Amino acid sequence: EAIHSTWLQYQVLRFRNQDLSDSDLVRFSGLFGELDSYTHPNPLEQDPYPEIFIVSNITKDGQPIGQLGNYAVKWHTDMSYIEIPPKMSTIYALEAPSDGGETGFLNMYNAYETLDDELQQKIDGARLKQDDGYAADELLRPGLDPEIYADVTTAPGPVHPIVRTHPETHRKCLYLGKRHRAYIKDFDLDDSNAVLDALWSHTIREETAWFNVWRPGDFLMWDNRCTMHMRREFDDRSRR
Repeated sequence: EAIHSTWLQYQVLRFRNQDLSDSDLVRFSGLFGELDSYTHPNPLEQDPYPEIFIVSNITKDGQPIGQLGNYAVKWHTDMSYIEIPPKMSTIYALEAPSDGGETGFLNMYNAYETLDDELQQKIDGARLKQDDGYAADELLRPGLDPEIYADVTTAPGPVHPIVRTHPETHRKCLYLGKRHRAYIKDFDLDDSNAVLDALWSHTIREETAWFNVWRPGDFLMWDNRCTMHMRREFDDRSRR
């Protein structure tokens, strides 16, 4: 309860110098809600912990042990492309590069509260469609028809309010998900892009962000409902 209330207050918590097993990670994260399961690109014959998604650039026998490599990952909110995104993400560092690979976070309460009145009025009641066909690398997911996703105004994807009210704190915040191929429903496409560009320009300011410089043993938990995050690139000769 103490961790939960502090997490709601600060949006992102970091615990340093942890020594967690896979079962510890699953057990602790599961205290806050039902966990998702993942299909790994190179799954073990029997994966005892499908809830754990491995983020790594390390290869073993020529095959990656995880996903997302060493490249930069743009600002986003996890899994905004599904109907009910997860409220929380947790991440635990086993290895970290000595330089690069920092993870940055933005406070989306602050992003909304500092908007000018005109922009607030433009997005009042507006709904944002999040494209579900393109992955973090902005490439179409395997097996999908590119023609179906050619037009962002008609492409499939869940619709979320741009301004959401946090269900536990009852504070308003921006919910932008990801910029690539996002579209404000019922807007002219040019108007949608202009408003979204203004929102992202206002929100994505690194002077308002906090960056975690990773150390092995760092455990982070963050609130997907009121934060965005990104990752800086790092030298692929480093292990992460």
